[in-house]
Amino acid sequence: MSSTVGTLKDEKISMAAIGFVCAAIVYAYAWADEKYVERSEFLSLQELIVDHTEEYRINNASQVIRDLKTNIRIAKATQAPEFDLDRLQEQLKHAEEYKTCLVSRQPNCKHLKDVE
Repeated sequence: MSSTVGTLKDEKISMAAIGFVCAAIVYAYAWADEKYVERSEFLSLQELIVDHTEEYRINNASQVIRDLKTNIRIAKATQAPEFDLDRLQEQLKHAEEYKTCLVSRQPNCKHLKDVE
């Protein structure tokens, strides 16, 4: 019980916790067998959760891209070593590919480098 309360007190709820909640909702729906909730309401809730997680990932990728562009500008202004600029450019490229994959709703974006 204390670990559950600790998870709820966290500022960020992990994707595993969101998945657990979704699984619990599916189980509750299967148990209720349309006695307490209509299928259309459940499907709209499920769609809302999927849209929210997609929006969260896209916003997170956008923030990472903005941060990397700022870091590149700072590195250029301070005349940072070339390998630092190359590393930042490579990270920016991966972040942009990841965001493009998310926006186009391709089936598996995990093959790209994680931007977090």
